[in-house]
Formats: sequence, structure tokens, C-alpha cells
Amino acid sequence: MPTTVTAAVGYPSPAHAECPYPLYDELRRDLPVVRVEETGDYLVTRFEDVHFALSRPDLFSSDVGAAAPRENSGGYRSMLNTDPPEHAAKRRLAFDPFKPGRLRALEPDVRAIVDAVIDGFADAGAAELMEDFALPIPIKVTSLLMGLPEADYEQIKDWSSIEGSGQAYLHGEERERDRAKDKRMVEYLKALLRERRANPGEDVISEMIAAQVERDGTYDERILEAEGATLLLGGIVTTAHLIASTAHLLLASPATLAAVRGDHGRIPRVLEESLRIESPVQWRPRRCTQNTELGGVEIPEGARVLLVLGAANRDERCFAAPATLDPERANVKRHVAFGYGPHFCLGAPLARLEGRIAFERLLTRVDDLQLAVDPDSVPHIRSVLFRAPAALPVTFRNA
Repeated sequence: MPTTVTAAVGYPSPAHAECPYPLYDELRRDLPVVRVEETGDYLVTRFEDVHFALSRPDLFSSDVGAAAPRENSGGYRSMLNTDPPEHAAKRRLAFDPFKPGRLRALEPDVRAIVDAVIDGFADAGAAELMEDFALPIPIKVTSLLMGLPEADYEQIKDWSSIEGSGQAYLHGEERERDRAKDKRMVEYLKALLRERRANPGEDVISEMIAAQVERDGTYDERILEAEGATLLLGGIVTTAHLIASTAHLLLASPATLAAVRGDHGRIPRVLEESLRIESPVQWRPRRCTQNTELGGVEIPEGARVLLVLGAANRDERCFAAPATLDPERANVKRHVAFGYGPHFCLGAPLARLEGRIAFERLLTRVDDLQLAVDPDSVPHIRSVLFRAPAALPVTFRNA
């Protein structure tokens, strides 16, 4: 008979931001599906269980309740927080920019952006790769796609730390700061939408407005605001974290770095390993739609379930030596860092494109790239949801 196991886990919490992996290992081994005493959430940490839940929106819904819609959204839920078939209709509003043909056409622009970013530090012989490289690339690419002015870079960068679903696990001043950032971003998007409605351009926001009006017969700012926020943050956060974590892993593995420098065709597999080892989004929330057994545990209808992608991607049952960077492993793309099923990340192809070009150009333009600190001492961002190095100081010489 399935039973419910409750334990004082204390997750998610900023206390685990620096290194959650010992906790993940313990949970996968002893409590793979567990009710968290402090919150009532259920954590799911084994790959098989996470994969199953992601594939069954009928049992594990993305409509997670009151915490889902943004403030002032009028109750509208974005594509992130809806299930099939409604989810597909919302996803189509923003699908066109991620079609293969559009991405191929975007490659020269991404390459130009990456080179311009590297130009900013190439002559210095030193850089901080999170601030100078990993963040600027997706901010500038996303700004290009959405038609955002270059002058808005700093405020957009500030929004890249918004916690999203993780906000519910912040307290006091941290939560208030996050809410204030979210509110500023929403007001920015509202003004942008009104400007593009009056003066359409050749950008994703203008395309979304036209598609939404054509679909629904009338302009609905709630819809466009919510989906625009999803695109803006989704386009920046995952990609920036992917680039930064990949750089960290390569710099900590000189043999792999040398192999990739000698053969840029290895970069895509390195990116997949980075996504698995250091999943940019550590967990995704779901709501159990009916009494369901998962991993031998009974989860009641209405329970909030956190699918811990970062734990699943290090499950030794699926990945041999899971903490080891091994781009040649046979199942290198089997990870769930981008999700799985109907909610597989819409922007995954663009993130992979940006990551590939970022390292092609960096490893072409600089030699003797080294961390200026011990790889094991690199700090990570203080987040309850996301995972990335907080700073990556490096030295190098121009190629």
C-alpha cells in the first residue's frame, strides 16, 4: 500500500543555493518522493518519476494555483501555467521566432552580438564571464528579437534575477525586492505593448500582437503582457545560466576544454552535459489533479508537487558518474533540463544556438583561458529556483 512520507527537508531555500547536490543525493536514495514538513509540498527527485510526471499533465497540472499569475495580470495564466489543449493555443502565439528557418536566419546576428560582447573585454586580458559574457549575450539577442532599445540594457539585466515560481519561497526583504522588480518589468511591458500596437515593427512583440488580435478578434493586453514576460525572462535566464555553467565546467576540466578548442563540433554535446550537471532551472511546480501514486507514495489531489530537475539529471540510475563532465556519454541528451512533454522549453533551440556560437567565438578569439580562482571556490547565485555561477573571473590572451 502506498503511504505518504513527511520529513523536515527545508527545500527550496536560499540555504541550499550554493550546493544542493548532497541533499538531492540523500533524497533520491532515501526519500525520492517526500512531503516537505515546512511547506506541505511534495518533492520528486528520481529521473523516472520526474520524467513520468512531466509527461502526464492530466495528473500533474501546470496550473499551480494562486502563485502562478503575475500581479495585475487579471487572472490570466501564461503558457507556463496552463495545460493541453489550452497550452498549445497560447504557445502558438510565440512559436514563429523559434522555427528552424527563423533560427538559421538569426545566426549571423547572434554571431555579430557575441563578437561585439567579446570586443568589450578582449584587449583587457581578463574578464568576469558572468557579467561580461554570459548575461550580455542572451539579453542582447532577446532585445533584438523583441525590438528593445539598447539603452534599456541595465534594467533588463536587473529583471534577469526575478525568481518567478521561486518567489513563494523567499521571505521578508528578498521577496519584496523580487516583487518590486516584477512590477517594474510588467509596467515596462505594458508601455512597450501599447507603443507597438500603435507603431508595429519587425519584431516578436509586434508579431504576437497581430497573432493575438487575429486569433481572438480583439486586443487583450493581459494575454500579451503575460506571454511577453515569459518570453523576455525565458529568453535570458536559462541561456545566461547555461553559458556561465558551461564555462565553469570547461575551466574546471582542462582536458575537455582542450578537446573542445581543437574541435568545435564537440560544443553541442558539452552544452547538453552542462544542462544536465548544472540544470539552469532546478525545479518546476505542478499541482496533483487527483489522488495519485508516484514512487510508492500517495500524493493527494490538490497537492503542490516540485519536480526537481536538478536532482533527476544527476540520478545515478540513468547517468553513470553523474557529477562527472562526460560529453561522450551515450545518453547525453536524455536530461530534463528543458523539461519534457507538452511543456518542453519553447526557447531551447535558441538557447542551444546562442551557447554554441558563444563558445565557438570565445575559443576562437582567446587562448590560455583560465579561472583566476580555484574552480571549487566559485560562488553560485543566491536563488531558490535557478542555478549558475555568480562570478567567473578569468584571465587569457588574445588568439
